[in-house]
Amino acid sequence: QETSNLELGVKWDFFHGRLSTTAAVFKTVNDKTVFTDPLLGPISAGKQTVQGVELSATRRITDNWLILASVSFLDSEINSGTTTGGNTAGSGLPLIPKSSGNLHTSYRFSSGLLLGGGAQYSSEVARRDNNTPAVPRTSPSYWLFNALASYPLGEHTTLRFNVNNLLGEEFVQSANNNGARFMPGAPRAYLLTAEFRF
Repeated sequence: QETSNLELGVKWDFFHGRLSTTAAVFKTVNDKTVFTDPLLGPISAGKQTVQGVELSATRRITDNWLILASVSFLDSEINSGTTTGGNTAGSGLPLIPKSSGNLHTSYRFSSGLLLGGGAQYSSEVARRDNNTPAVPRTSPSYWLFNALASYPLGEHTTLRFNVNNLLGEEFVQSANNNGARFMPGAPRAYLLTAEFRF
């Protein structure tokens, strides 16, 4: 496989560093790609292109309040050949969202207690096309929400509590080669950790 990547980026700070922004545009081309068939072995999959833009910003509202945000827009295409599930030239690559983003904020109180939360978005993605009309050609878009709290128990110990997928959203994380079966994303999860520093 041959891969070429072109990328141009810029970073710009405002308000004496309290607002930091970045932007990047890129184009990645994979040529002579190969996938392995369980019966036929390695098979040439042709040429594929992904291009897009990524934007991010970090804003410190006060010394204790921080906001992080990022968004990306991707355009993918199978230029020639096919994929393991039969997606043909001219169609988008499976499992690549056209748009996605993250937003997170946290605030630290004078007591040391930190509270935070955020959201994660992914647009719908194409699934592998197994030429079966009953199988959906896309996996739906989704939003995920997370929350966290942390508190220092002493100079060297911090207790942290995370809740991932706060609303228990059901979403597709990935699909198998023929697109007929999928792996569901992680359900709501609670994580309690203790951090020790020496």
